Amino acid sequence: MKTGFIFLSGNPDRSRKAKAFLFRFLAAAILAFAAWLPFLNGSIVMGSDTAFHLNRIEALYTAFSNHDYFPGIFWEQNYGWGYGSPLFYSSFFLSIPAWFRMNGVSMMDAYRLFCYLIFFASAWTMYGCAETVIRKNRLSYVLTAALYLFCTYCWSDLYNRGAVGEALAGIFIPLVLQASYTLFYRGQKGWLRLAFGFAGLLLSHNISFFLTLIYFVIFCLLHIRRLIRHPKILVKILCAGILGFLLTAWFSLPMLQQLNTGLYR
Repeated sequence: MKTGFIFLSGNPDRSRKAKAFLFRFLAAAILAFAAWLPFLNGSIVMGSDTAFHLNRIEALYTAFSNHDYFPGIFWEQNYGWGYGSPLFYSSFFLSIPAWFRMNGVSMMDAYRLFCYLIFFASAWTMYGCAETVIRKNRLSYVLTAALYLFCTYCWSDLYNRGAVGEALAGIFIPLVLQASYTLFYRGQKGWLRLAFGFAGLLLSHNISFFLTLIYFVIFCLLHIRRLIRHPKILVKILCAGILGFLLTAWFSLPMLQQLNTGLYR
């Protein structure tokens, strides 16, 4: 009877993790929808960067349509003169709205759907960061994600300036914060999260990558004694750096080559 009960009820630990995952998913989806509600009026705000990113999405869609899946130059942009923005601003995550366009979604709808996914992913990662650092209850995790999602800077990115790159960076900053905490306070765990966090930042927004890197260096300097006492942490950081470099070398190396061989202002 006992064996049969376990078979019917399943693994209690696995069931608990599944419920936690479902709650986190629903919380992120609801918070993202609440933040995304202004897009339901059928229009978007044309901020200082909106047209630039819309053109990048459309140019990437055009490149995909011509079987150019890793464009360094958008050949048909700027009235056929071309534009080399992919060499300096990664188009990796813009492949998502470009894929929407490939499947018949209009430009405006593709952009709006992409913005919802940005809100959702930002809520998801900040929820996880709060879960690691606060370790209290689910309500505190939801409130932390809500405060992050509804802060004025986050809203300014998509509803005022149209800064899609900075909004994408907001997905990965919580990963770096979470990894910093786990590396130094949870037994040297989290180096993979650190690698993917910085890789995502570099493929989202170059300036956010460098600002977050400065934060991480300062964080390490403030914990220099812990690094000396626990050299394994430094090894994990180096491993994260190597993996992050390998994940983004296809973008960073051509960019550095261009910066080294040309004069840019």
